[in-house]
Order: sequence, then C-alpha cells, then structure tokens
Amino acid sequence: FFFNDTATTEIYTLSLHDALPISDAQFNAIVKQIKTTDTLILKKTENREEITVSLSSIRALNKSDFSESWQKKIASLEAEKKTQKQQFSPVLDMPVNFEAREFLRKKIIGQKVKVNIDYKQEAKVNHQMPDGRFVNFPERLCATVMFGATNIAEALVFRGYVKVITHGGADIQEDRMSSQYDALQNAEVKAQASKKGIYDPKMQLPKILEINTKERAGPFFNQYERSGSVTAVVDYVFGPNRIKCYVPRDNINIMCIIAGLEAPRVGMLRNGVREASEPFALQGMEFTKDKIMQQEVSIFRSIVIFLSMIFNVILLILFIFI
Repeated sequence: FFFNDTATTEIYTLSLHDALPISDAQFNAIVKQIKTTDTLILKKTENREEITVSLSSIRALNKSDFSESWQKKIASLEAEKKTQKQQFSPVLDMPVNFEAREFLRKKIIGQKVKVNIDYKQEAKVNHQMPDGRFVNFPERLCATVMFGATNIAEALVFRGYVKVITHGGADIQEDRMSSQYDALQNAEVKAQASKKGIYDPKMQLPKILEINTKERAGPFFNQYERSGSVTAVVDYVFGPNRIKCYVPRDNINIMCIIAGLEAPRVGMLRNGVREASEPFALQGMEFTKDKIMQQEVSIFRSIVIFLSMIFNVILLILFIFI
C-alpha cells in the first residue's frame, strides 16, 4: 500500500480560535484539488460544502529550505523569468514540489478522506520570515486528514516533500498542533536518513516545457494526430471550455480548448482583480473545475481550426469520461 511507509523547521504559530462544534471538527470529504503540498480543497460528503484545510503541523517547501547552491539556482531562474515577464512557479521552478503534488494527486484526488480539525490559525499581516521576507498569512483551518488508516501529512513528511513545523511552548500547552505530531517528527528523521525528497543530493527541477506558441505546438500536434489520443492531466481551468493540460508522456504543459463548445468568456485577472465576465461564465468555469480539475483525461485528434487565440492554444477534442 502506497502510504504505509513510516524535520524540524521554524514557522509562524498563531493563537487558537474558539473550539469548533464536533460536527464541524470531524467529517468525511472528497478531495477536489491539491492547492499546495500542504493545503487541500475538499467537498464535504454530508452537505457538499467546499472547504479548504491545511495539513496540521507541516508546511510546503520554500526557497530558504534548500542549500545555498540551490537557492542561487532558484534566484537566477526567478530573475530570468522576471526579465522575460513570466511568472515564477514554486511548483515548476523549484525542486521536489511538482513531484510532491503529483504524489498527492495520483493517490487522493477524487477520493474519500476523513478530516479532523486540530486547530485554527489566525491571519497574520507582515510576518517576518527567517530569510527576512515579510509575508501575509490568511486564516487557516489545520487538520489531520486520513486516507484509510494513513495520515496524509505523515506520508508527505516521510518522502521529504514537506517540512514539520517546530511548535513553541504556547502551542504545546494549548494543543495547537497535529494530533499525530510525534509520528510526523519520526517520519522526518527517516526522510533525512534515507535522503528522500529535499534531502536527496541528486534532486532536480521537473523541466516541464510550456507549449504556448504555434511553433512549439506543431510537432506535438502532429504526434497526437498519428497516435490518435494521449493521456493528460487537467492542470488549470481558465474558463468553461479553456484548460491547461499536463501531458506526462512528453513532459509538457499545453493549452487546450474543448472543441465544438461555445462558452461565455471569463474576465481576465489583472493585478489580482478579475475583470467583468460574461453571464454564466464563472458558473461554467466552476462546473468544469468541479468535474475535471487535476483529473486524468484523454485528448483525441481533431482538425486545428486556429492556433492563436488568447493563449496561442491548440484546438483539440477533449473526451471526458465522468
């Protein structure tokens, strides 16, 4: 079984809110999206309410967790992307994070899990990190999430995909920590000893190619015409019929429009603010996201109508078996 394998890093610790009712603190849910390697978007099975939870007492990797040589590589890549007016991605432009997200996606996306809310963390503004940066943290619900008999956080820690938070005295006294904290610490020791994840001296960047121009798209489209179909993972949903897919076979991200479907346009995001969308566009986008986000799909061959709309996309027929 994939989870039956059985560090310590400073991070902010915040005060506990009023205790939640038992009905809200413990529930079953379906995993809808891996938001980050320490945060999941869930849908409660009882009332289909969507809720975002962070895994208790762990955190995703950040730049300061890596060795000095890796920090220089990451900084260089970030500067290069800034020059090219491209967005830096903690998933694609740092080691380990993509592998960690794929591990979670393959194992728990669309699966039923049991959730136990351990504590709440209040929002914090202009919090200074160990590397000197000032960061705003939103309020978070922190939970132990179990898939069968397995603690998902422990599985991540064991593989070196995340870091265990060091809790201060107040957190310990007021029980603001994972109910499985000892197991998390033991898993981190094992990850370090076996040189997994961030402790692996041979770790590499995922090197995923972004296919966003007609010239880059051509060779891959020709391959898909000859093969008839290719398996892909829906990485992002931009609108009711606009999606970005990751194709593991070719290690690429490719923009797609679902062929034969006319849909209302979603307003563009500019400086974090979304422009006005056409009627029902946002509802359509949420419907598509609910059905296929981070799910495996099959892309089938079709005729290319055009290759340069907003994202210079390839038009392909996308058959989705739901």
